[in-house]
Parts: sequence; C-alpha cells; structure tokens
Amino acid sequence: MNNIVNILLLVSCAYIATAATDARSPTSLPSSRSSSASQATNLQASSPLKSRSTSTTNAEYLSYAQTAFEVLQNTWYNQSTGLWDNQWWNSANALTTLVELSGLDPSIDSTAQVVYSNMYAQAAIWNLHNFGGVDSFINSYYDDEGWWALAWIKVYDQTQNQIYLQAAIDIFDDMTTGWGAHICGGLLWEKGNKNNSVISDELFLSVAAHLANRLEGTDKQAGLKWALMEWDWFSQSGLINPDYLVMDSLNYNYSCEPTTLPLTYNQGVTLGSLAALNEAAPNNVYLTIAKAIANATINTLVDSNGILKEFCCDKDLDWVQFKGIFMRNLLCLQYASPENAFQAFIEKNTDSIWRNAQNGNNETGSAWHVPFNTASVQAQSSALDCLVAAVAVSM
Repeated sequence: MNNIVNILLLVSCAYIATAATDARSPTSLPSSRSSSASQATNLQASSPLKSRSTSTTNAEYLSYAQTAFEVLQNTWYNQSTGLWDNQWWNSANALTTLVELSGLDPSIDSTAQVVYSNMYAQAAIWNLHNFGGVDSFINSYYDDEGWWALAWIKVYDQTQNQIYLQAAIDIFDDMTTGWGAHICGGLLWEKGNKNNSVISDELFLSVAAHLANRLEGTDKQAGLKWALMEWDWFSQSGLINPDYLVMDSLNYNYSCEPTTLPLTYNQGVTLGSLAALNEAAPNNVYLTIAKAIANATINTLVDSNGILKEFCCDKDLDWVQFKGIFMRNLLCLQYASPENAFQAFIEKNTDSIWRNAQNGNNETGSAWHVPFNTASVQAQSSALDCLVAAVAVSM
C-alpha cells in the first residue's frame, strides 16, 4: 500500500509542475505517466458498487430535510446577529447547507434569501464586536475564514450576487498572509501563533480551487496557482497515511510528522477540495485520491453497522459538526464522479439519523449510530448536511 500511495502522490506532484507552467491544464496525464495512472485508477474500486439498499423515497428524504431545517431555524436562528445560536464557524457551515437545500427545494428559497442578506449584514458586525477584527468575515483564525469563504461562494452560486463572491475573495486574500510562516510549511491556524492545524490547509486548498472555478483570466490563474501550491505541500507532508486517512495535524515540536487522530471533517474537506481542484485543473489522480480517502472513511470511521462516527468525543460540540462536513463533501465528490457505494452510505446514514437519533421534537442528537442524546445547533446542522445529501443523491 505504501508504494501505491507514493505512486499516486508522485504522479500528482509531477502534474502540478506541468500545470503551473501550462495554463491549458491538460485533461489527461501525459503518456509517459500512463503506467502509474493505470495503477492509480485501479484503486477506485476499493469499495464494491452497491445497488440502492433503502426503500426510503426522495420525497421522504426531502420531508426529513425540510423538517430538520425548520427546527434549526425556529430553535436556534438569531435574527439580530444573523447567526445560529451565535456560533461563528458553525453558522458558516449551516449557511452552506442551507444553500444546498435551497437549490434542491425552491419552497424554502424566500426564507433562504432573507437569511443570506441578514447574515451578510449582521454577522459581520457580530464578528467585529466579539473577535475584535474588522466589520467583515475576517478574524484571527484562518480556518474560520475558510469556512466563511466557502459559504459565501455557495451563496454566490445560488444568487449570482457579486457581493458574496467578493466577500469570499477578500477573505481568501487575507488567508494567503498565513502561508509559509510555520516551520513545517503550509498555512497557520491562527494569526500570531506558529502552530499548524491541517484543517486550515484543507480549507485553503478548497477555497483556492473553488475561486479558480469561478474567476477568469489572471484571477483564475492566481487561484489555481495557490491551489496547486497548497496541494504540492499537502501531498508531500505525509498527512495522508498509508490507509488513505488524513491526519489532523503536524507535530508541534517541529518534527513535522503527522500526529493526532484522523477526524471525519479532515477526510471530507480534503476529498471535496480534490474534486474542486480536478474541475479547475483536470487530472484523474485527484479524483482517484479523493475516492480512496472516501472509501477509507466509509469503511473505517464507522460503527459495526456502517454508520459514520468519530473515534471519540461525539459529545464535543466542535466534533459534533464534523460528520456533516464529511457528508457534504462526499456529495461534492458524488457530483464529480458518482459511485453507488457513496450513495448507499449517504442514504444509510440518513436512515439511521431519522429512525434512531432524533427525538419527538425532530431534534437530532450528536451521534448518528445511537439513540438521541442531546440537541444542539451543531448536531442539528450536521445532521441536516446528511439529510440534504440524501435528497440530492436519491433524485
């Protein structure tokens, strides 16, 4: 397995060198790399394809999602701050999910439009008062900024309102100031703090690739250059282990070795980033690695019944958000390169959430593999990510 991982990453890095000097971004690997590409392609079948394994209909999944969103909105949305339960980065994730649902269900579009404009105005003010930054979505944490940039890109896609795309561009410009300041390379986690957290790099890659897919000319090339630079560093860092699980951080003692557990959101943001990078600079190796990460996750970070879970800490409110982030990005990969196994996994987890992990008030618990425990905005929006993904794949 180690040799195959190295082949994949070497092919990817060799392509980066080509793409950086060739704005045409070739859609296939050069023939001199065809042998390695063939070995890489074989890894896509690591999980067998499955026929649809649930009797739940698309209409039922849509009803679940509509109900869960109604609870999220009525229980936790704060009109005066524009945030759900005044949770900062979590609200960026909830916003991203709302946009996805609105695109699938026009009946909530009017509500969504009000949330977009109110959040854009009010949440920026909340950020100023609570993080001491500026009247915008920029603060001291590069991962927070990444979540908000992705959210506003998603809102732009739905509304075509240029102010939202410009917000994402402004955020990304600030994120670039954290590049390369850590001894191990990559992006800092916090301004003024030399520690590195991998989620910041994953989000940096994702935002850069997403912007490259929406901008034109030199702006597009600048975004692509950042995305390729980040992937060059990331792919050579050892953060993707031999089992295709992405580790959460590098050793802070400057040995620059990957450390800590693989968390579900690390897997999700990485595979979603690679799907976006493949759109910006087509290369089958990106999707091959993304699918290998997805297959490793759905076969490893699960309980005995195949339901997604963290290795620990399903009650930590930050960690509670992570599973939904994985599902949202798995949907992105499914859009880019569909697999029956991914659809089956999304639907199976959604069925578990709705049948086992929600209470009589349609609130969802923090863990999806056990009966309902505790409600929170993080648990509700995380589950909504999975429900929305099920709506999309069952259409």
